[in-house]
Amino acid sequence: MLLSTNLQEKLLSISQFLPLIWMTGFMHFDGKGDMLFVALVVVFVFLSLSFGGISIVLKNIKGNFWFFLLLLFSLQLSLYYILLGADSGFMRVMISTIAFLFFFDVNKIYIIKRMVPYFIFSIAIGYLYYIVIYNQGIARGNWSVNAIPFAYNVSVAIVISTALLFYFRGLIERFFLLLASLALVFALLLSGSRGPIFSMLLVGLMGFLFLIYKRKWKVVFLLLSILFLLTLISFTYFPYLFERIMYLSVELGVLSEGNFNTSVGYRLKMWIVGFEMLLEMPWYGYGKDALMDEILLLIKNGGVDENTGQFALNHFHNGYLDICLRYGYLGLLIFLLLVLHPIWWAKKYSSNDALFLLSSLCILQMLVNISEYNNIHPQSAIYFLVPIGVAILFFKDKNESKVLS
Repeated sequence: MLLSTNLQEKLLSISQFLPLIWMTGFMHFDGKGDMLFVALVVVFVFLSLSFGGISIVLKNIKGNFWFFLLLLFSLQLSLYYILLGADSGFMRVMISTIAFLFFFDVNKIYIIKRMVPYFIFSIAIGYLYYIVIYNQGIARGNWSVNAIPFAYNVSVAIVISTALLFYFRGLIERFFLLLASLALVFALLLSGSRGPIFSMLLVGLMGFLFLIYKRKWKVVFLLLSILFLLTLISFTYFPYLFERIMYLSVELGVLSEGNFNTSVGYRLKMWIVGFEMLLEMPWYGYGKDALMDEILLLIKNGGVDENTGQFALNHFHNGYLDICLRYGYLGLLIFLLLVLHPIWWAKKYSSNDALFLLSSLCILQMLVNISEYNNIHPQSAIYFLVPIGVAILFFKDKNESKVLS
């Protein structure tokens, strides 16, 4: 061996954490940040194969049905990319995420376990910097990344930070995680993205109900106090957000009068068109390219107005509808299993900590996809798949250790 075992371990550990570090605020300073994630994963996989072979892969995939679903979805996307046209960014992220998770060694997490709260805190500061400083004076629609998937990514970080509050027992660690959660909430509110904000509120409500069910009264009181304080501050510092929320009632009012030329109205028009196309859709879906051709034909023949059709060319602002149209009912079934299986697994095989974290992440994904096609954005796909995959590996390893000990 040219390198000592100790040096190999250090290189593997560093290369494993580089994609996770890039997933933080760094990724959002570049609209193509997911491509560097892929490059970092390639380096990590190369080092893993060179120093450790496939032993960690065999351990990770053993009894891991979620990984099988992820691989199945990736194979379907690859087939669609060849035959019908698919989202290359989505497919690229799926394949690189599978490679990353297959070679991820949860035992190396313990090397920096005490640093995790400070790492999460630095992520939160990075998100705030991106909105408050980096995008100062720049209109929301002109950010380097789309504000809606950005807000979803911030919501994922909020869930993780809040869940870690219950995992860490040290006062200092909890203090930094609490600060991180507050900073992330501010970043989410500043994004002005109503869909992710409402989705996060519903996930938070479910979290409160879970804590009440577990009789964690001190935690409930603390979180309610923080929520009350955040609401007061928000009314003062985030008038733009509340204007957008209040404008929602205006949109619904003009919608009732038959005016669909609003954000909500265009969504409804796209959903109507999408469901009509769904009736004519073959079971295996159109694929991306054929779907775009079909929409262009509808615009040409007057089946849909120009504005609605142009919006629909990107996506229909509904994840379930878009997956059905692009990848068929089988694609939707696999996606739903990817989202629902972690909740079932945590409830049956793991702890309350796993159930709280995985349920929150999966429910957040399900809610956001009602009004957005969240995973058409490669960075959001990374934020959906990597945290769930790492969490499953972590809790799976803990359960196996209990059985073996």
